[in-house]
Amino acid sequence: MHDSRDERARDAFANAVGEIAGLEAWDHWAEDPKVARDLLARLYHALSAAPQGLRDNRVEGYVEAMIDAGVQQIGTGLDSADGWFWPDLKRDPVEQIFDSAFVAMRYLDEALSQQPVVLMPDTLDEFETDTGYFVMPCRKITGGRERMTGQGLSRRGLLYHRIAPMYHDGLKLALHLHPDVRLAPDQRPRMRRVGAAVFPGLELDTVPSAIDKAGNFLVTGVRCDMPQEQTVAEQVQAAMADNCDTLIWPELTMPPQRVDQVRALLRDTPLGGAHPPLVVTGSWHEEVGARHRNRGWVLDGRGEPLLCFDKCLAFMVRGSPDGSAEDIEPGDTVHLLWAGDELIVFQICLDFCHLNREALLRACDSSLMIVPSMGEGSTIRNHMSRAERLQISNNARTVVVQQELNTPKNAPFGYILPGAAKPQEYAEKATLTSQQFSSFYIDGEES
Repeated sequence: MHDSRDERARDAFANAVGEIAGLEAWDHWAEDPKVARDLLARLYHALSAAPQGLRDNRVEGYVEAMIDAGVQQIGTGLDSADGWFWPDLKRDPVEQIFDSAFVAMRYLDEALSQQPVVLMPDTLDEFETDTGYFVMPCRKITGGRERMTGQGLSRRGLLYHRIAPMYHDGLKLALHLHPDVRLAPDQRPRMRRVGAAVFPGLELDTVPSAIDKAGNFLVTGVRCDMPQEQTVAEQVQAAMADNCDTLIWPELTMPPQRVDQVRALLRDTPLGGAHPPLVVTGSWHEEVGARHRNRGWVLDGRGEPLLCFDKCLAFMVRGSPDGSAEDIEPGDTVHLLWAGDELIVFQICLDFCHLNREALLRACDSSLMIVPSMGEGSTIRNHMSRAERLQISNNARTVVVQQELNTPKNAPFGYILPGAAKPQEYAEKATLTSQQFSSFYIDGEES
């Protein structure tokens, strides 16, 4: 039995599918991949907006062999004059309408995956739909399809694409393309090799800010046990020696002169590795116009900037009487980096672990989250909780490199979450590090 609100929601879903089914685009989708991507996004959006009880009960109960059979049955008629494959949208049960929409979506997903794709920065608008989505060929499931029964729409709805909105809850999403997509996905190692760099004995120099509130502050400098310039040079050298394709520093540890140093080192000896190289130079309070932003830079393996990303949620001293916080202008954009068969999102500390960010992070539908962070045990615990939920919902891995301040001599001074396949099995103490550099493959097998 369904109450009146549920019935209205089910009717709204059936009407949404009916509008999609009636689009003239079905007559020529096979000739234009952009049209096909738009239809794919429309179906995915409609299915995602279906009532939760309907959505979860249908999708989690699907068996892949049954989906494949349905795809084969509709595929021969989808683009022909008599190929009306939809059920009676006025009379048939909403469950049947949902199943048909899901199978049509999976058919488009597979058909698009078999078409050649040219990846160039000036053609990225080909992957933007008129309905406000990015539709990117990124293999979402690399194996284990027989184990997908029981998984939800965000994880198993698409096998060969990831779909992200161009806007979400007041924030813009921006898509970038890595220039070094060199190997086909089946020729690469399964996981990136990551170098994590933290600093022993790091302390911050801060100044009070007159903007907004008394108690607000800006970071102006860092002090470490050893000269930071020397430590950064050793960390870059260690990443190269370990054949890392990814190198990450924590939040608020890399002032502009250290970023310039990293760029110079990479120009002399580029970072290699099997995946398109990424260097995430932590973040810093950079002056931008009349304000400051907590800004991080992403470089390629040669030290050339790929993008910068700004923190949207400022750190605040919880429970302080004056509400003191880092005095930054909040960012308004989430940056997605498309690196062949990977979709990577960059977040700074609270932007990732804040409870109210989960809907946004799920909508990004990334394969990898990279999080420069600063804080103590409570911060890494919140990161692990968010990473666990995103791994379950989206099969996304999360790498956190977190600096701790003012630690006693010979005590751990950082935390690393290594892209765990099962973050919920990590204890806080397992993420602690006493090494200024460590490297690892992103953990676990994809399912």
